Amino acid sequence: MSIGTRIRSAALLLLCVSRAATLALGELPDSRTAEQKEDSCWKLRYGKCDGIERAEDVALVFPRSRFKRNRALITKLQASWNLLRKMTGIDPTKTFGQRVVIGFRHPSDDGGREREPIWLYESGWVHGFDNELWPCIDVPWRYLNKLEQPEECLPHQLAYPFLSVKKIRHKRPNVG
Repeated sequence: MSIGTRIRSAALLLLCVSRAATLALGELPDSRTAEQKEDSCWKLRYGKCDGIERAEDVALVFPRSRFKRNRALITKLQASWNLLRKMTGIDPTKTFGQRVVIGFRHPSDDGGREREPIWLYESGWVHGFDNELWPCIDVPWRYLNKLEQPEECLPHQLAYPFLSVKKIRHKRPNVG
């Protein structure tokens, strides 16, 4: 057995023991509030960001020193969310049990690679929070330097939480 395999096995065992101890003390993983889940997603996924702006259904995570349009952007995001909810009749926030966290993702968080905007679920289990999936949208760090971003990439990504809750049907079978 290689040293890397031993280290991974020990880390997994430690995680299992700590989760078992938490459950033995009566602290249930589902007892965390939506804000606690959002904060965990923010701090673990968007480590280079130090600011958060919350609206009714979305939370924006950003670096305060480099991004100053947070209030205007969170208002636009919530308005877009409200429009999508009205058009589709779907309320993803009820299904998720928390806001969707939208944050600027630094390349160092991805091994030095710059990724494209993406919708995903961050697994809370990996971080010690059993049965938690944190819905989030990554905005590449490089978008901080562009005036039209992140507004340009987010409308496309904002539709995915709705699609993940319920596939939207079209009248034409060859569409979608």
